[in-house]
Amino acid sequence: MKKIILGALALMIGAVGFAQNNHTNVRQNGTDLVSGITQVGYGNTANQLQNPSGTWDNGSPGGVSENNQAYIDQAGSENFAQQSQIAKDDLATNLQRGNHNESYQTQKSGFGKMAHVNQYGNYNKAYQTQAGGSSIAVINQYETGNTATQLQDGAYSEAYSTQAGYGNTSYQEQFGTGLWNVHNMAIVDQAGDENYGFQSQGPSALGETAFLLQRGNHNESWQIQDGESNVSNVLQYGTYHDANTQQLGTGNVTNVHQYN
Repeated sequence: MKKIILGALALMIGAVGFAQNNHTNVRQNGTDLVSGITQVGYGNTANQLQNPSGTWDNGSPGGVSENNQAYIDQAGSENFAQQSQIAKDDLATNLQRGNHNESYQTQKSGFGKMAHVNQYGNYNKAYQTQAGGSSIAVINQYETGNTATQLQDGAYSEAYSTQAGYGNTSYQEQFGTGLWNVHNMAIVDQAGDENYGFQSQGPSALGETAFLLQRGNHNESWQIQDGESNVSNVLQYGTYHDANTQQLGTGNVTNVHQYN
């Protein structure tokens, strides 16, 4: 009798797993690596790569991929998340609530980087690529069809993107070589529909700050910085505003406020 009950229970568990139809792919090669994946719903896909070779095979021993952590937690249906860690002592987290969201996180050379993606809603997309060391990248997206991209190649830089609404786009890049692109800050905060924010710091940026706040619909902002200790603030409220700022040199401050 006990065997029959256990057999029936196994069939029930197997049926539940099949109904969810989620897919998980984990590749690890190194020491003290941590991986955690939780998926609820159906048709979700989660890929994690912690591998010094930077490939989805077993790689080669003795690389630099060690002491990394990667977490994926998805609730909903047909979400996709991919985390690739090829560097050392990095942290990547992903949280998606809703359907048809996509998240791509890549952490390459350097150490001590943090990448976080939080998406609530449907059809949102997040892209993060980090190289260098001790940088922070954070994406928060709410509602439908938003896209955020963050590219970092430097040290001690921070990028934050928050978008709520429909069809907003945020693009942030912080890049440089050698001692350049250090201690830069880029912030995008958009709420409304079909707003666009672009921020570029580098290749010789040092201690730059770019802040963008947009409330409304169809607003657009471009902020470019390639100098030292410059500050750019853009605040746009309403519809169809357009702002373009470029800062070269040292210690410049730009404030743009537009309303209708």
